[in-house]
Amino acid sequence: MTLSPSIYQALVFELCPGVTKHISSAWRRFNQQSEAARMRFVAYFLPLLISLSVAFSLLAMRPVAAQWQHLFNLTHSDFNGSSIRGSHFGRGLEARDERGNDFRFDDFKGKLSLVYFGFTHCPDVCPNTLVQIQQALNLLAPTEAEAVQFYFVTVDPARDTPQRLREYLSHFDPSFKALIAEPQQLQQIAKSFNVFYHQVPGPAGFYTMEHSAYVFVLDKAAESVLLFSEGTPPDKMAADLKKLLLE
Repeated sequence: MTLSPSIYQALVFELCPGVTKHISSAWRRFNQQSEAARMRFVAYFLPLLISLSVAFSLLAMRPVAAQWQHLFNLTHSDFNGSSIRGSHFGRGLEARDERGNDFRFDDFKGKLSLVYFGFTHCPDVCPNTLVQIQQALNLLAPTEAEAVQFYFVTVDPARDTPQRLREYLSHFDPSFKALIAEPQQLQQIAKSFNVFYHQVPGPAGFYTMEHSAYVFVLDKAAESVLLFSEGTPPDKMAADLKKLLLE
C-alpha cells in the first residue's frame, strides 16, 4: 500500500511552509516500510487523521465563504434572501427576448425583475427553480404578481432557440420571459452578474452545462437588491417580494 500526500497535506504546506521538507521526508520513510508496518501505522493514527481532515476542511472553507460573500457584496438584512444592494448587476445588458425583440438593461425598469441563468436541457436544478418561482408568484395577490417579471437567461444559446424557449417556459408560467444573447454578449452578461457557466462534454457529441443557480432580484429602478440561493422556499421568496413591492 503506497500512500501519496493528500489535499490536506498540501494545505499544511500552504499554511506552514517550514514543515514541508520534514513531511516529505516522513512520507518517503513511511512508504519504505513493510506492508504490515504501514497498515499498523494507519490503523493506529486513523482517528487522528480523520480529525485533522475535518479540521482542515473547515479551515479551508472559511476563505471560500468570505470570497463568496465578497463576490456578491452580501450584507445582512431583514429579508430571507441575501441583500446585494449596491452591486449594480447587469449594467449594459443587451440581448433578445423569446420573441426576437431587442432587450436592454433599462427594460428591467418598472417592475421587480427576477433574473435566472439556466438552459432548457437542464435535468433538475433549472426546472426545480422555475417551479419554485412559479409557486412563489402564486402566493402573491394578482396585482402583486403583475408587478413582478421573471427572466430566464439561457447559457446555451446554441440549442435554446426562441421557439424552444417559448415552449419550455410555457410549461411553467405564461408570463415568464427568456433572454438570448450571442456567445460573446452572453459572456459579458454573465460577467456583469458574476455568474459562472461552462459546457461539459458528454457521450456521442451530447453536452450539458454547469452554471450558477442564483435568482437575482432587481427593484423597479433595476437596482440589485436581493439574491436567492438555490432551494429557497417559495413562501420565503414571496414574503421578500411582498416587502420589496411596498418600497
